[in-house]
Order: sequence, then C-alpha cells, then structure tokens
Amino acid sequence: MHRLWVLAAVLLSAGCLKEKVEYCNNGALCPEPLVCTENAAEPFCGDRDMVGQCLGKPDETACLFPGEPNGYCVASVCTKCDPNLAFCRYEAWTAMNPIVGGMRVATDLNSVWADASGLVAVGRTGTVIRWDGRAWSALPAVVADADYETIWGFDANTIYAATAGTYSGTKVFRFDGSTWVPQLPSPASFVYALWGPNPNLVFAVGQSGEVGRFTGTWAYAMQSGSTLNGVFGTDANNAIAVGNAGTAIRYTGTWAPDPTGTTYLLKDVGGAGGLELAVGRISAANVAGVAIRKQGTWTDLTAGLPAGTLDLKGVWVVSPTNAYAVGDSGILKFDGTAWANVVPGMVFNEIVGTPTDLYAVGASGTVMRLSL
Repeated sequence: MHRLWVLAAVLLSAGCLKEKVEYCNNGALCPEPLVCTENAAEPFCGDRDMVGQCLGKPDETACLFPGEPNGYCVASVCTKCDPNLAFCRYEAWTAMNPIVGGMRVATDLNSVWADASGLVAVGRTGTVIRWDGRAWSALPAVVADADYETIWGFDANTIYAATAGTYSGTKVFRFDGSTWVPQLPSPASFVYALWGPNPNLVFAVGQSGEVGRFTGTWAYAMQSGSTLNGVFGTDANNAIAVGNAGTAIRYTGTWAPDPTGTTYLLKDVGGAGGLELAVGRISAANVAGVAIRKQGTWTDLTAGLPAGTLDLKGVWVVSPTNAYAVGDSGILKFDGTAWANVVPGMVFNEIVGTPTDLYAVGASGTVMRLSL
C-alpha cells in the first residue's frame, strides 16, 4: 500500500497528477476529498466528516453515520452500526440477524432470556442460540427433537429451560455452562413458564395449576385449579402467575388467588412501578385480551387495544408509562394510557428486557431489539 502512496508522490512531483493531496504524518497521501486517519495500518484515509468525528477517539465511541440511526468509531473512522453489536443503540425496533455456523436461524423461537452480556433464545427442534453482544453461536440441545417452551437465567452458567412437544416426559433442565442437567424431581405435567429473582429461588408454572419452587431442591404442588401460562416477580417475596379463565395467583411467601375479573386465557404477566399487565386472548377466539392491575385492583383493558389485535403471548413493563406486548399482531406499546402497534405484521412469542435493551423473538428465527 505504501508503494502506491510513493508512486502518487512521484507522479505529483512530475506534474502528472493535478488533484490535491493531504500529506499524513504516517507517510500516507490522501487525495481530496479524503483526509488522514493517522493510523499505523489501513485505513490510512477516510471521509472528512467520518474521520473528524472519530480521530483520536477509542474504538466503539458513538458517532453519526449518514442515513443510519447511528454509527461507531473503528480505526479513527465512523462506521455504520450493526444491531448485532451490543454497544450500538437503536431507538426504534430493529431486526437482528442470528447467523449460526454460516446459516441464518430459521426455526421458530419460543422464549428468550437476556442480561447485560447478551441473550439466550430457545425454540423448536432443539434450537438454543446465544448472542454474546457481538456474535451468535449455538448452545447444546437437551435432545435434538426437544421443543423448548420457556427459559430463564441468571448468568452464563445458570440457565433454566423447560422442554415440551415432541420430547416425552416434559422436564426442567439447568444449563451449567457446558451441559443441560435434568432437575429432579420432575414436574407431573407441562411447564409453561419460569422465573426467579436469584439462583436460589426459581418458580416453574404450568399445566393444571402446578407450581414448582426451587430453593436448592425442587418441590411441586397444585396451587390453582387452572393451567398457568406465565409468571413474573419483582423480588423473593413478590411474584404473580397467570393462566386460563382469567386466573391469577400471587406469591408473598405463599400463593393466594388474585382473580383478574376476566375469563381470558392469559399467557404472560409483567410489572413495574406498581403497575401489572396480564396479556393473552379471549378464550374462545384468537382475539387479544388484556387486564391491568393498579393500586391493587384489576381492570379489563381490552377495549383500548388497536382494532383487530390478535393473541398476545408476552409482555414486558419497563415503567408504568412504557410497556410492550408481543403476539400474532406484532409488537404493541402501552404508554400508560393508550396502545399503539409499533411493529405490525409479524409474529412474536416472547419479549424480555434488561436495563438497557428489550428483545423480542418469534416466528422463523425473528429477533428484534430496542434500546432504552
């Protein structure tokens, strides 16, 4: 490369080139309109504005890239951001690209768990994928044909998942960083949701109202007469599970009924700041149903949904004025007063949040991201 710059200098001195150049401290020559990056290795030259934003700044510093939501500095030049890079921020829902082994993941993703280091998503036919903030990889499957129903974790070495579908004898497994370890005793029926505030307390809820509780060992008991599909909490003494026929039960050390006043098939629940949302569908149809709990009282919120909203399968509440629900009609946002469909025409199965980002997963390997 340096020989090219030397040749350019010779031609210039001979009067063969008319264009102006910038002489760089590293010996490079940058023809207008390019300017010097002063890098010891390529790129030696770059667009004036792209270099001006990043010259002398550390890699991964945010910058403005034309025509894109944002950019980042690399080798003293502003470069287009990529939603698969954790340090890039996206203030609108943006599709990620889960490529594993050179191929894009195309199986349905049913559940997702995330923390500051990345996410793990699970789905049909043994699909378990991890994103580490930069790249995607496959994690080992429990068995090749296992359909994963739900996942929840605490760190890369403590992740719980429940299998269903083609894998006989639905079980809960714990990933220890290398293998999935069966959790015994096994539940009597399907597990549909997992949640816990810390590795020493994990809840598993599912078919027929069975609830599992892990405190070093697993114990299961029937806590409701209806199937439970979702569970969420804020700490070790406050959790809620929701399910069929408008069922809700609340944990404050023991489980007790907290009926929503609806008959909806509720699939998930989330909360923050004293507000809780339970989402699902009207039992006899694929039409969405929502209940909201404020100041200890449940209210039916279904009438406020956009017309034609279908089955809702997941919800994440960031604050009482910022919540999202996902399902067969896309991604809906709730601002504390009204709903709006912000990502229509797509199918999602679950949503999860961290202090910095939200992630939604769904049909055909779909993963989308929103920065908070």
